[in-house]
Amino acid sequence: EFIKINLSKEELVIENTGISIPEEQLKYIFNAFYRVDKSRNRKTGGTGLGLYIVKTIFDKHGNIKYKMNSKENSVEFVVEF
Repeated sequence: EFIKINLSKEELVIENTGISIPEEQLKYIFNAFYRVDKSRNRKTGGTGLGLYIVKTIFDKHGNIKYKMNSKENSVEFVVEF
């Protein structure tokens, strides 16, 4: 498992390997306190605020597009400039 970061003039892609998110959960991933792991166990994840904070900052700027893609064995966070 590793994190890969790729930056170009058009986009920033952060890929987290070794995990995936079910497609039906991607639409909720930027909600405050949302966690894919429903056990709420602090050992298996955070509070569910990280992506919500990122979304809030990007939305304040108004011209930054972002999305989350789930692949077979990784998750990508893509920011388009």
